[in-house]
Amino acid sequence: RIIAGRLETHTEGPAGLADSQYGFRKGRSTVDAIQAVLSTARSAISGKRWHRGTKECCAIITLDVRNAFNSARWNKILIALNQMEVPAYLLRIVSSYFHDRVLEFTTDDGAETYEVTAGLPQGSVLGLILWNVMYDRILRLKLPRSAKIVGFADDIAVTVVAKHLDLVEFYSNETIRLVRAALTDLGLQTADQKT
Repeated sequence: RIIAGRLETHTEGPAGLADSQYGFRKGRSTVDAIQAVLSTARSAISGKRWHRGTKECCAIITLDVRNAFNSARWNKILIALNQMEVPAYLLRIVSSYFHDRVLEFTTDDGAETYEVTAGLPQGSVLGLILWNVMYDRILRLKLPRSAKIVGFADDIAVTVVAKHLDLVEFYSNETIRLVRAALTDLGLQTADQKT
């Protein structure tokens, strides 16, 4: 809890996490995340008239990360902490937390070991903060001008607003491409059956 508290000082500071992350943060909830998405949608359709008016079309796309917490790569977390300019002593502590993790198991051929390089225990205080730090990159992507992203833990809602449906489709596809590419770079994938 002490380490988590010190990390939180940085993640909740001016150079901390994106405002669009609502998961695992004090004073933020799923209701807040849903309200952010609904606010964008309401704003899009609040104008006058569709044809030659100010109303716009809005798409909401939800994305879920496959096996998210088990797939969080430790090297990506350490890079993200460094980019967030977390003090060196905290980087060393987190690095030590990840160091020499080995899975030992028995097979028909005898004992085996496997070096573990990814995964955060769900429910651990430190794991939740480390997830947010690594995932922050996704929420800071440079998206097409009409797209916004909202995160709650490993779930993402993307809103895309444009005057015409063909533009909504174009910007939606581009946004999904950018998000998936960034996820791939982090060693993550979307759970397409939930997306």
